[in-house]
Formats: sequence, C-alpha cells, structure tokens
Amino acid sequence: MRKIKTITVSHAYKPQFEHLVELREQRGWRTVSPVIKHGECYCVDMAIEQRPVIYIGISGVLYPNGDDAQLAAIDAYKARKFTAIQFIPSAVQNLIALLDSTGARLKVHSMWRYRLYGETQQMTQLFLNNGFQPHHLHSKFFVPFKGRDGSKELDISFSVSDDSWVYIVVDKQHLDLKPEFVSYTVQNLNEGLTSMDIEAIYRLIEKEV
Repeated sequence: MRKIKTITVSHAYKPQFEHLVELREQRGWRTVSPVIKHGECYCVDMAIEQRPVIYIGISGVLYPNGDDAQLAAIDAYKARKFTAIQFIPSAVQNLIALLDSTGARLKVHSMWRYRLYGETQQMTQLFLNNGFQPHHLHSKFFVPFKGRDGSKELDISFSVSDDSWVYIVVDKQHLDLKPEFVSYTVQNLNEGLTSMDIEAIYRLIEKEV
C-alpha cells in the first residue's frame, strides 16, 4: 500500500528556486524531470514514495499495562537495561505481520520516550532487539518532543512527514488528534495487539487508502 506523489516546484528567482528544490530533497523528494524555464519561472517535477504510517504506543500495546510489568520496566531502565526489556511476543508478531502486508512504517509516540532525552537511539535498539527489522521503522521513528508538558497529542501533531499518507495512531487510550490522524484503541491492555486488533487496523488503513 504505497503511492507516488508528484508536484511541480517553480520560482522566478533561480537561487530561490534551487533553495526550494534543496529543501524538498532534504525531506525525501527527488527530481523526475529536467529543470526547464517556462516564461519567467524555473520549473521541475519532483516525486516522493508515500506509505502508511502507524504511530505506536508501548504500554498496553506491545508491553503489558499492569503495575508489576510497568515497575519491572522502570527497574530495567534504572539498571541501564532499557534495550533488554521484552515486549509481548504475540503482539510483536501481529504488528510485524501488519507492517509486512501493508508496507507501513512505524513511528513511536509512547510516553516512554520521555525517559530518553538525548538517547533516542535506545528506543530504536529496543524495537530491533524485540524482532523488528530496520525497514519496519520510519526514518523518523522517534516522534520528537514538542513543549515541556509531555503531550502525546501535541508531539504527534508536529510529526507529519512528506513520505506518509495514512496516519494510524495505536494507543491504550483514545487520543484527541487532528482530523488527518485516525486513532485506534487496543482492546486488551495486558495482551497487547491481538489478531482482532490487527484486522481492525488493517481495515482502517484500507478505508483511508
């Protein structure tokens, strides 16, 4: 489930035109036509491959939401063993199957991020250690922080990428998001993602496509 989006970049002032093209290239766009001068404007066609993006929480989604499990995760973090935390195997397998069947990429918006200021690579390693492959993760996998209040909704709203075209947000609770995001709430917070959840998310992606 992917598509190619194309646009035409144009500007009358050549240095500004080149700057606009460079900015697009930094966001993953590539030129697909020669630069031409049309009247007073420089023009070029650019394209980017777009895929569905799944924003993923951790607690209640990939990891049990119970108090004992949450305390164990905190202990692992304090012992500098964050990347050794074990997700629910069935939840991981279910999510990987969804990613493989749709070509979707993951972004993590979990509140666990707020323990990793300056150490965002640990989150990537945690997912790789639990069976995900690098191609499952979006190039901007770690949703950056916006403000100091720890708001997942705010963080997500500022994390849209040009190479994305369907935004499914999977969490243990319904999130109040902008209309372009589709929120999905996991049904069993101790089992995490089940096959029923995956079927429901797949239908949401199909509906948006």
